Amino acid sequence: MGITKNIIGKPIYNTSLYVLNKNKELVAIGEEGELHIGSDSLSSGYHNRDSLTQERFIKNPFEPQKYPKIYKTGDIVRWLDGELEYLGRNNEQLKINGVRIEPNELLSVILKQPSVTEGVIVKKTDAQGYDSLACYLVPKADCELNLAQVKASLQSQFPSYMLPKAYVLLKKIPLTFNGKVDNAALPEPNFNIDSNVINIDTSTKEEKQLIILWQTILGTSIISLEDNFFDIGGTSFLAVNLLVNIEDSMGVKLSIRDIFTYPTLKEQANFIQSLRNQTIIKPKLFSIPSPIITLQSQGNQTPLFLIHPIGGTIFWYSWLAKLLKKVRPIYGIQDPSIELEKPTFESIEEMASFYLKHIKKIQPSGNYLIGGASFGTTVAIEIARLLHKAGEKVTSIISLDGWGIYPSTLHDDTYFRRSMERQHQALRDEFNKQGLPQPEKLFDIQWQRLNLLWKYQLKEIVAPLALFKSKEILPIFKEVDAPMNHWEKFSDLEKISCHLVPGNHETMFHKPHVEILATLMNEYFEKNILD
Repeated sequence: MGITKNIIGKPIYNTSLYVLNKNKELVAIGEEGELHIGSDSLSSGYHNRDSLTQERFIKNPFEPQKYPKIYKTGDIVRWLDGELEYLGRNNEQLKINGVRIEPNELLSVILKQPSVTEGVIVKKTDAQGYDSLACYLVPKADCELNLAQVKASLQSQFPSYMLPKAYVLLKKIPLTFNGKVDNAALPEPNFNIDSNVINIDTSTKEEKQLIILWQTILGTSIISLEDNFFDIGGTSFLAVNLLVNIEDSMGVKLSIRDIFTYPTLKEQANFIQSLRNQTIIKPKLFSIPSPIITLQSQGNQTPLFLIHPIGGTIFWYSWLAKLLKKVRPIYGIQDPSIELEKPTFESIEEMASFYLKHIKKIQPSGNYLIGGASFGTTVAIEIARLLHKAGEKVTSIISLDGWGIYPSTLHDDTYFRRSMERQHQALRDEFNKQGLPQPEKLFDIQWQRLNLLWKYQLKEIVAPLALFKSKEILPIFKEVDAPMNHWEKFSDLEKISCHLVPGNHETMFHKPHVEILATLMNEYFEKNILD
């Protein structure tokens, strides 16, 4: 990944190391947590500091006979290959949308500004319920603080997702009796972006229009032309919001595919300008468009093809593709029904055949690496069957929490419709929150995909299958939960490997869980996919 790991080693003799989450539970390998130490050499506490001793020296719930007390170090670490990787201090770092940020790094730049004497950066929650950074600044006496200069200095050195979303000027930073920053006494910030917007050097009308849309939708004024929409907070809902607003305010209709193909602000502006100038002619969708969307183009090892889940889009793979090692191209396969706004296929077999035709345009032959999330696993298995029938080899099928057997309740039409209606209502609520038109067409197409799934008869799996299974089971799947998600009923057990991922069926694709998923997939590929 190009990042130097800070490995601090293993426990020494007569010492046990425990990495615990916020619930004081042991974390999985690769998962972040706070380091606790039990040892024969551990002291009984701090001299004459009873409250601090009670806070840091806690009862050992794991090996009380061996080490009655363990010490909370405050260090954030994770296990990697039997050793600990140091990630930082828990009192120095903040986590915003799964991304760990060191506020002191930002402050060190801010305090170099001649108009600033003090500052503090904390995590606050905005009106939409999202965590964001707020920066509180104290200007020097008899000096007018140049806020635009402060923001510009940060923008020149840090990516947009690390920057504060709101700035508040104070006469002094409130402190507790012990001299620490009193977070509770800090005034609530105004996350309205109408003020203090940085002027970005734009060269075209499209760039100027898009910057305003991005700032409004993403809720941040600090955006550069080279920023990637998904890197600075863009989600599936926000991407749909962007598409609607581009059409309303700029008169150009883009697709989800276009957001993935042109993810930076500058690329989107150039693409829109080309459409307006008709140097790029978007094909009229009389025929079925290609389902292939490039998620990551670098590398010369076997490409990875990821088929969409039941929703039809490939948003779940946007973070995953960035976190996987850039040694192989990664392609998302999206249901063309999304662009056509109507059902396209009459069976899983027809869908798999169409997807394979386009896969072969990218990889005509050789060892294939195909996978998908949930529903996408079933389609990947059918594609593997077609390849096997044609004498081609499939190195592995990657199942991202796919299931060989589904709960019987899903076959109860009344129950199933009620269940899906609850999910759809949640989507409607989110669309309303974003000010978007109702997604009824998407619901109709999703119903049709589910009907394809019920009609499909799963056959023997013809390739090794790597299951990346979510640790948290959604209520609807609890009645059929099994260690291998029932894939052993369709394959030899020795051909199946299972890797547990924190999160549930959906959140395993979101930060921070997707970071563990990517680590596990990278390890699997290194050991099993030999190019």
